[in-house]
Parts: sequence; structure tokens; C-alpha cells
Amino acid sequence: MLKVSLIFGFCLFLSSFSFSQSWKPAMDGLNPKQPIIARVGFDIDFEENVLGRDWIHGSYYDQDSVKRIIGFRDGGKWNSLPIRVGSNSYAEAIAEYGDTLLIGGYFSNVRHDSSTSVVPRTSLIKWFNDSLWTEEPELYGVNRILIIGDSILIWGDSYYDPPSQIHYTFSLSTNSGQSWTYPFNPIHPWDSTADFGATKDLAFHDGLVYTLNNNSRLSDPFDGVIASDGNAWLPLNATMYGTFARSFAIEFYKDELYMGGTFNITEDPRNPGEFIAKFNGNTWENVGLGTDFFVLDLFVHDSLLFVHGFESHHFGDAQIDYLAAWNGEQWCGTPFGTFTRAPQSFGFANDTLFTSFYDSSAINGMPLARLSYFDGEYVNGPNVSCSSIGLSEATSVETPLTIAPNPTTDRITVSHPQLKANGESSVLVLDNLGRVIFKKDIHQSPYSLNLESFPSGAYHLQILNPNGAFHAKVVKM
Repeated sequence: MLKVSLIFGFCLFLSSFSFSQSWKPAMDGLNPKQPIIARVGFDIDFEENVLGRDWIHGSYYDQDSVKRIIGFRDGGKWNSLPIRVGSNSYAEAIAEYGDTLLIGGYFSNVRHDSSTSVVPRTSLIKWFNDSLWTEEPELYGVNRILIIGDSILIWGDSYYDPPSQIHYTFSLSTNSGQSWTYPFNPIHPWDSTADFGATKDLAFHDGLVYTLNNNSRLSDPFDGVIASDGNAWLPLNATMYGTFARSFAIEFYKDELYMGGTFNITEDPRNPGEFIAKFNGNTWENVGLGTDFFVLDLFVHDSLLFVHGFESHHFGDAQIDYLAAWNGEQWCGTPFGTFTRAPQSFGFANDTLFTSFYDSSAINGMPLARLSYFDGEYVNGPNVSCSSIGLSEATSVETPLTIAPNPTTDRITVSHPQLKANGESSVLVLDNLGRVIFKKDIHQSPYSLNLESFPSGAYHLQILNPNGAFHAKVVKM
């Protein structure tokens, strides 16, 4: 997406825009300050239409400053379930199983508000008829829950079984969680364990379970996304190239598998797409020219695929900020500017778009609530921006950044034909975990950057400006 440059001279336009299309507080039922008492702070995800309700889950404090892990939207506020937990607890995933709500994550000191009976530690909570039950001891952390018919499939932390020497990652129950088996843990062809890199996100489609894999060898056809029929891993050839290439999310949309992550064609043309790609049954292809920064999440709402790009300001050839909707032919969304801190998550409740921030953020000088909603039509509103239909993927190849010297021991010079020196460009440096460790506006071209204080290693450098995003890898010796 493009970065929106707001000129204060157009006061009438800006006031009209902010009145009709803006982010507004959605902290009703929550503590507005959200204190960080332990390592887990305000950490929110969204889930629609589970037991007929739209939910938030994760870690937060309610309006009475009680630590909570889950609540639903009703009556214009968030209503937390009466489950009390320890300060380090958080809910990673929820799912509907018959009339029961499954809540998975990492929980300590669990109890109902009306009870004094405490469960010291658990990973799965069952909520039914205003009562809770917990599961142990066979689950060690629950990160994703998938319901397949009458079965419960969980991706969690490894369960080590010494006799078989297998680190079980997937757990399956066919009897409502009374006992667990491990059929989706076949040995990887190049490894000695089942826990060879399968990571967050689960999907089930046409009899196969899909998950992510970010720990394969170079050029491994099992890289990126893998599928299992319960007996063997099946490669999807989503091979990614580059130090920073990872898959972060998968989602099925119109019976096609989409993948988002840190891979990009600009860094290596062999990558499956520009931070997002889809599988056509044989090969991977770019999606509408992709976006200009890491894709963190994919979810479907109202027959559209929503794509959350971390620090993204371009989707295809359209200026859209952080979140865009893909309808199979083009990107659409409402450009609104740049947050001082990027959103942690997006989601819908009661057909309203919400976003959450782990830390305090602001936009155009206006502070934002940690949980905010978009007051307007994000995809069909009066200020919507849409990309061209039928974008040619061949045009996605960008002129690479020039970095010299590379490798370097201290200072590098960065140049590019589209580099702007008037403050409209910014430079970001990310480590090999994708964390932004340096960010600064550019006021000169070419741009000189001193890496002398950086530890030795490989870094991802990105230039963002209104003409796009430009990437390169730099090695500090």
C-alpha cells in the first residue's frame, strides 16, 4: 500500500473524512489502560460466528481490571466470560464443538468467577452452559484448533513420547477430548521426528489437513505449506528463497489455497509471490501484484479474502493501508494513513471492522484506543481505493536496491531510481526474525546508513515511499 501524505491545508477535506470514515474507540467492557502486569499484555485476536457470537480472545483486562482471555460482542460492548486466569495466561485459539466452546492456549490458576476451586495449569478449557472443564495431561500448549466432523485436531507444543522418540505436534480426539491420538505426525522424509517445523495455522480441505512448515532444507518441496492425509506428508512445492522467507498464514478462498508471509519476488524471483501467493493445484502464483510488506494474517469475511500486511501501504497498484480485501480480481480498501505503531490484528464483529494494538498508537496526530473500530464502509465506502482488474503479474519485477559495499563492516550506501530525499521515503532494517530494529525517514539520496553497532549477521533492508517498497538483503561482517 502507499503511504498517505495528508496536507493540512485541505482542512475541510480532512474534517469531512475523519467525521465519516475514521477509527473510533471500542473499549466498552475493557480497561482503557490495559496494564502489562506480566510478560503477556494486551494481545487480541478475533473470531466470527462461533456458537452464534463474534469473539475476541487472547489476553486483556476487563472494565473491573480482572484478567480475562475471551469475550463476545453484544449490546455495543465486550462481555467477558467469567473465567479467571493467572497473569501470564492467554487464549491462542477457540472453536465450536457441538454446543461447547473450546478455548485453547496456555492457562494457569483457572477458575470460574463463582468458584474457589482452582486448576493450576491447563491448555484446553471447555465452556458449556456457563460452566467450565479443563483437559490434561496429554496437551502441552494449544495454538490452533480444527474441528473435522466429530473430531478435534489440535496443533500445539510438542508432546515427547520417549519410547517412540517422536515429538508429537498434532493431537486428535474422536471422543470429545476424553483421550488423544497422534495420527497427523508422520515422519518428515528428511528428518527423524514429526516435529520438523510444522508451525501455526491449520486448514482442512478435501480430506487433507494443511499446515505451515518453516524449517526445511534449502529447495525442499515440503517448504512453506504441507498437507497430510494422516499417513504421510505431501509436498506442495511452495519453496521459498532468501534468509527472511517464511510462511505466516494460510486460508482457503473460493476453493483455492492462499499463503502469506515474508517471501517476495523482489528479493528472489523464484519465490511464490510478493508476500502473498495462491496454489492453482500445480504451482504457486502471485496474487494481484501482491503487497509491499509482510503478510501476517488471512481471513474470509462476507465472501472476501482479507489480507493483513504489516506496514503495508500498497496492494497491487492501489494505495491501501495495512488491510485490503481481495475478491479474486482486485484489491479494495479505504486508505487512512500510517499508524505510529502497526496494528497487531484485524477482525470483524457484528459486521464491523475492528483492529487491535499491542502498544499505544496514533494516526494523523490522533491517539487511538488499543481496540478500535472503523466507523464506515471499509470496502464499499465513499473513499475506497481499488486496484486495477486483471493486473499482469509480469509487471511485479522491481528495479532492485543498490547497496554498497555488501557485505560490509560498518557503513553502506543505498540507492534506487525511486528513492526520494524529501522525507517521503523511510528505511527499515529487520533482523532474521522479521523484527523491525531500525526505522528512519530519508532526507538525502543516496542514503548512507551506519551498521557499525549492529551484530554480525544477515539483515533485511526495505525502503518505503509513495512509489512502492524496495527490498534487499545486507550482510554485516
